[in-house]
Amino acid sequence: MLVFRKLNRTCQTSEQCCWRDSNMERASFGQRLERARLERGWTQEYVAGSIGVEPVTVGRWERGLHKPSAILRHALCSLFEMTKWDLGLGDDIEQSTERDEEQQARPSMPEQNPVDDASTAFRKTDLTERLESLVWTWLLRKPTGARYQELQAMISLEAENNKMKEDLLSRRDALRRLASLPLRVCGLSLVTPVLARPVEEILATCAAGITACWHLRKGKDLVFVSDTLAWYLPTLKEIARIGSTTQRKESADLLAQCLTLQSELAMHNSSNSAAISYAQEATQYGHFSENPILHLLAWRRLAAAYFYADRWEQAVQAAEKAKFLLLEAQKAQPILPVVQSYIYAGLATYQAHTGLQQDALTSLGKAHTTFFAQSSEPIPIWISNHSEANLVLNDGLSHLSLGKNREAFDSFQQITKYYIDTEIIRVEATINQVLAEVHSDGQRDMDICISLWEEGMHGAKLLHSEQWFNEARLAYAAMRAAWPGEQKIKALREQIVHW
Repeated sequence: MLVFRKLNRTCQTSEQCCWRDSNMERASFGQRLERARLERGWTQEYVAGSIGVEPVTVGRWERGLHKPSAILRHALCSLFEMTKWDLGLGDDIEQSTERDEEQQARPSMPEQNPVDDASTAFRKTDLTERLESLVWTWLLRKPTGARYQELQAMISLEAENNKMKEDLLSRRDALRRLASLPLRVCGLSLVTPVLARPVEEILATCAAGITACWHLRKGKDLVFVSDTLAWYLPTLKEIARIGSTTQRKESADLLAQCLTLQSELAMHNSSNSAAISYAQEATQYGHFSENPILHLLAWRRLAAAYFYADRWEQAVQAAEKAKFLLLEAQKAQPILPVVQSYIYAGLATYQAHTGLQQDALTSLGKAHTTFFAQSSEPIPIWISNHSEANLVLNDGLSHLSLGKNREAFDSFQQITKYYIDTEIIRVEATINQVLAEVHSDGQRDMDICISLWEEGMHGAKLLHSEQWFNEARLAYAAMRAAWPGEQKIKALREQIVHW
């Protein structure tokens, strides 16, 4: 009996020692966590929201009452950009109370045969399910240091690969649902930042949504895309302000994309002044993201915003800035030929409009040469708007400004005949084809102009594009001047009705 009591006391003492050691380790972790949080000016609510736990859980960690699970430890290290040793977590892989409860609460799933499972078959064939599955799978398996552009590339590839397999309406609906994913999952707000979900989840869903918006931009969903992106901005701007160093850069990257796209859409849905304002913001976030390509593309977008606002000198200056950034970036790394082509194509258009004929033709030559240069590198979704149709459009605009109307007409005609995948470009080309024909030196074809004008005005109305609606009105005025008193031309006035 005496021996038993002695062994029992020994066991109790050992347990007490182990408890004290563990308690000291927990206190060390808690103190380090609290100190790291306060040094960054973060609240417990912000840390909790960033990694997907309740604020009370963070409080328990800081007081040494609990320790995080292995998954949450990794999330904390990523959030604070510290090693597990720096946070006082060491090699211990102890599972937290929360993780234990989660595992216990998780019901066991009966095995099913995927071949006979209708639900599995639906998830594999439905484009919405496949696109959203990419987001969650990538988020769970995200490699250390991976950027959200990788997720965007995967989504874009999936959307493009299924372009011909899916009904166009179903594909459009799938992309619209993906664009709405951050709103549904993260509860984003138009007026205030919302950080109710982990930052990584917010960034991943926004990256997916922005990718969907780039694809939708090619069709007739301009208003939907603009309205959807507006919900992303407050939260992304807040993350760019208070997030970790990595999170701020990633958020700035996504903001540069958002604002560049919003700038393009603003000239159709809002005003040219709004387009300029968005583009100016895009240049700032592009610089902060440390992504040289996004930065120079934002400047290229600013040049376009100035151009369509009839501020032509500023358009050339912004385009020259984009060219300068391109040449600087090429000193450090190879730049995709399509990016180079996009910069030179815009520069040619703006130079031609200000009378710099030789410079414009030189830039146009570079735009064509670089576009058709071979490259095995994947093209980011935010440069995919510079398609062959866009190159031909800039070719036509340049020749139109230089008074080479027959060459301009031929370029615009190529777009309306052979490139039908980008509605914005097709409508712009159609309206400018009218101007090229009206201003041509030879005999002008009135019936062709009427047919093209009606098509262009109809397209502007379908897009709800203020820019193309106004361009169509200018084309109508040019037709009235070319054929004064012609009743067929006068009759077109009835179609100039705003939506």
